[in-house]
Amino acid sequence: MDRTQDLDERILLQEVNEIAYTISAKMDAERPEWEPSNHEKSNWASEAAHPCNRFLVYCRLNWAERKGLDLPARYRVQDGKRYESMIRGDLEAVGYEVLLNQASFRWEAFEISGKIDGMIAPPGYSYRRLPFEIKCMGSYLYERVLRARHVRELIESPIYWIRKIPSQLNIYLLLQALPAGLLILKSQGHKPKILPMILDYDLADQNLERLISVNEHVRKKTYPPKMKYDKKLCDRCDFHHLCLPVPTQEFFQISPEIKTLLADYCEAKTGHREYTRLHAKLIGSKDDPGIFRGKNLVVDDFEISSTEFKKAGVLTTRTAIDRMVEGDLPWD
Repeated sequence: MDRTQDLDERILLQEVNEIAYTISAKMDAERPEWEPSNHEKSNWASEAAHPCNRFLVYCRLNWAERKGLDLPARYRVQDGKRYESMIRGDLEAVGYEVLLNQASFRWEAFEISGKIDGMIAPPGYSYRRLPFEIKCMGSYLYERVLRARHVRELIESPIYWIRKIPSQLNIYLLLQALPAGLLILKSQGHKPKILPMILDYDLADQNLERLISVNEHVRKKTYPPKMKYDKKLCDRCDFHHLCLPVPTQEFFQISPEIKTLLADYCEAKTGHREYTRLHAKLIGSKDDPGIFRGKNLVVDDFEISSTEFKKAGVLTTRTAIDRMVEGDLPWD
């Protein structure tokens, strides 16, 4: 390859690269940031099973301060809508007319609003209409629902996003006095999983009892206590900037002597010998643990955090003690 050809290819690559960048920028521009939706008067049916009551109250009282979706999330939402449209087309292609496509509903008594993805009217079905809810998800979540043989496995899932799915459909069934519905679950490259769901009164009681409490807080403009810190849930929360959760599990009473040791420990990190002595007393080792090894605590104005990790295939614990600055204390 001579220099002239090499130069021509570099010029061509630059030109094509600029075209690729322009296309990408235009596609991004078609997915602008969304303005927060005003849900001051309603709880979302899709969030009825959210594990944090404080989050649900924030959705009502602080809806305008909710963190928006980032660009990758906006792409995921649009992809989900495309899959939903494709599934509706698949249903109609095999002879099931889709009724009430994305029909809105509201339950005044419990201040709930939402949308139902649609209904079908299977020939000979005893109750005429069968509502369905479509949920599209990534492969990680789909692998966990793929093994489910009964909707109860979704209701009892340790992953709250999965637990939310049946609650949304169940609320609609209860509102419309319908005995059953379908959950249609989809991920890219996978056959849809279709699970029947019978109206679950116990699940409805559980969800509605929490929403009654949320509605009471909204009327009084008060907030329920913060839930126990959950890293996956709290750190990704759209209201993290308002709640400012403390990454700890419990508060701990300490004596003046221990407080002095903690202060000395934080100040002695530059003096290795004293630091080592205090480290052995306060944290220690796996075989000879100290006072705070493996704990997650807030003690006075000290934060103690522990994480588990594998080193050479062996599970071990790392514990850190830091002094919180004024303004970062949970009671400030």
